[in-house]
Amino acid sequence: MASVQDSDFHLLNKDQLKSYESSTGKHRYFCSNCGSQIYAKRQDTAHIILRLGSLDSDIDSPEKEHIWVSEKANWYCINSQLPERDN
Repeated sequence: MASVQDSDFHLLNKDQLKSYESSTGKHRYFCSNCGSQIYAKRQDTAHIILRLGSLDSDIDSPEKEHIWVSEKANWYCINSQLPERDN
């Protein structure tokens, strides 16, 4: 996942995009063909949460931190010195 400022996010084609409100003020957007979640958006924020697996090009930005570390599988080892957060 990556946080992307609204002003930096541009969809090339919205024709296959569907959404639903998963909780009050939070919408999730997904592909209507395959069901893959693309991004999520809260009404009171200036950014979206982008699912990086939905991209078909290289990512130019380096990792900044590990999030949801408390939810990782017990067999997964984090092998970097990046900051870790539980949420």
